[in-house]
Amino acid sequence: MNFQWWWILVAIGAIWATGWLVSLIVCVFFNPLDSEEDKRKDLRGRLLAHAVINWVLWPWLLPGVLKRQKLYRDMRTGKRPGWIILDRTKDEQSSREWTLSDGTKFWASADDGLSVAEPSLISGDYEDDALTGPVEYRVRMVAPSHQPPGEWTRLEFEPRGPSPDPDDEDAVEEYNLTNRYRASVQLPRGKYEIDFRVPNRSGAGEQCSAVMLIVADPEDYNL
Repeated sequence: MNFQWWWILVAIGAIWATGWLVSLIVCVFFNPLDSEEDKRKDLRGRLLAHAVINWVLWPWLLPGVLKRQKLYRDMRTGKRPGWIILDRTKDEQSSREWTLSDGTKFWASADDGLSVAEPSLISGDYEDDALTGPVEYRVRMVAPSHQPPGEWTRLEFEPRGPSPDPDDEDAVEEYNLTNRYRASVQLPRGKYEIDFRVPNRSGAGEQCSAVMLIVADPEDYNL
């Protein structure tokens, strides 16, 4: 039987189509980042969107999904701690916005460092830059053990600099994303709940709960 050069193209096409089909099934039906509600909702639309994206990107998307599946499986079997990710069933979020009783809006977030050895950043700000009241936070470990909340501590306030040139879009975006309230904290490995006490326009403090912070090492994920 004589070898035909076009057999190579057929083989490549078959391998690509098989990988695309496997990636499509895994991403739509077995993606650990999707909740059961997400998997049931608008199935046709999700199939179409993933079909188009995966046709081009499946060699890069599929390994990431499979690694996440292994991570979740290891957490279920106890090979890795279950607290190293946010629990979507409990609406855990690393950033959140609150509306106070007088309509004032405040936003806060918590960002962990690259390892336990690095400090984590807690930051927040009012929607209205005219508000500059003293904002406080407190930290409570919720995993791997439950601890009582710490003392209320004031976030450092640093006013923004002069407004940037409105024609400089990058500078304007960076200016708007800069939070005036910040704190750098060094915490042991674990999952933390962070509450805030935020003054409204009249100066009365209102408690805002809660932003979650996970302090872990890259080895905990091994991705």
